Amino acid sequence: MADSADRTGDSGHVPVLLERCVELLAPALTRHGSDGSGAVLVDATLGAGGHAERFLDRFPGLRLVALDRDPDALAIAGRRLARFGDRA
Repeated sequence: MADSADRTGDSGHVPVLLERCVELLAPALTRHGSDGSGAVLVDATLGAGGHAERFLDRFPGLRLVALDRDPDALAIAGRRLARFGDRA
């Protein structure tokens, strides 16, 4: 198992129920392609971006639209998700 530094990114936040969320949403996200092609995930509580990062890693064809009211969280998530380019 990864240590907590691997799971927290820059924020120190550990995403909860992460794998359960992936498990529950995977059937809808892979409806048109096993890599998530054609799917768009809306994350209306982006926070530090832990869940979003996991979905983008797991489904390379997925596109993400994410929202958060906290400018600090958006900055953290922006750095965390930058490697996904225009998919996020």
